[in-house]
Amino acid sequence: MVTKKLLIITGVTGFVGTHLVNSTILKDYDVLGLSSNKFFSFFDKMEELTKSQYLERIESASKIKIIFLATYYSLNNQEKHLITQANENFGKDFLQEVDNKKIEKIVYTNSYFTFFNDMSLKNSIYTMTKLNFSIYLKNFADQYSISFSEIFLSNNFGSNDKRKKLIPEIITSIKQNNLNPTNNPNKYINLLPIDIICRSLINELDAPSRKVYLKSKKDYKILSIYNFCKDLINNNIIGKIEYADESESLNIPVDVKIIKHDFNLEDELFTLITKQ
Repeated sequence: MVTKKLLIITGVTGFVGTHLVNSTILKDYDVLGLSSNKFFSFFDKMEELTKSQYLERIESASKIKIIFLATYYSLNNQEKHLITQANENFGKDFLQEVDNKKIEKIVYTNSYFTFFNDMSLKNSIYTMTKLNFSIYLKNFADQYSISFSEIFLSNNFGSNDKRKKLIPEIITSIKQNNLNPTNNPNKYINLLPIDIICRSLINELDAPSRKVYLKSKKDYKILSIYNFCKDLINNNIIGKIEYADESESLNIPVDVKIIKHDFNLEDELFTLITKQ
């Protein structure tokens, strides 16, 4: 009988974490999840654990892999304490409870704001705390000879998205007959479906140490996305979404591997909207 390895996912009740544990791609792992002060098991079904039960599961594991998804997104400096607690302290406290000799892989999701030319985003508390924890994890992994992958994510979308992000805000505003909520309708945006993100994270568990930037091959015009969704929701004739190749201007370091994914955004949005 083959014993499954233990996979621990922090931020498991967030958007990416929820999709990850609800997919079938985790079949090779026994999964524990953390979210704030709650602990979950996904061995057979989702079950909330006490902290002692959670620690017992970790203690009984022979090998452990970890995906760090926990984050608090805000560009409001008045929320510095909450941002720092979620993006740095939570992960550091967690690692103190795990035997480092059992950890064989760490996957960390960072923000592509790190590559931005816009210094207000690049130097925000959010981006800086993500970077600080990245450095901490890299040093931790080097110290204990742990394989470490850092995944930089651009914008993503999918079902049951309650975040204040472009796609859910567009869909909500149209259904409520509100005005276009986008601030820069003529700009282009890079987008990835959540299913691609989830598959990439699981594949990374068996990859060598590296830095990866996940993105779509095309950048899509925001106004065009809005008009497509509006036509679809209002049962009008649907047009095509405008796109450009490499419209973003980012400072991507040479040690970051860029992985571009090709998909049909019209099909993804059609499925997303018609299933809601």
